[in-house]
Amino acid sequence: MSLRKRFIIAYDISDNRKRNKIFNLLKDYNGNPLQKSVFECMLKKESLTELSEKIVAVIDRKEDSVIIFPLCKMCNDNKLSLGIKVFHVPRDFLIL
Repeated sequence: MSLRKRFIIAYDISDNRKRNKIFNLLKDYNGNPLQKSVFECMLKKESLTELSEKIVAVIDRKEDSVIIFPLCKMCNDNKLSLGIKVFHVPRDFLIL
């Protein structure tokens, strides 16, 4: 059984249609929007591969940028949040 890991996914896409597709795609993978173009996702290895392939199918690799950062538990526990704090309730996973 593959465990879910936390990822921060940030994107810079100028085309509104493509940007909306990526936004909706990340929401489909239970992504939690932290900011307008930044999501937190809990993904299994297989889901990350599948999501990456779907992102590549949408973006223009010469104009758009999507960066996926793995976030370990210690890094997440030590994050610093300034300004409006984002609260969410995990839907289908358990953080131990």
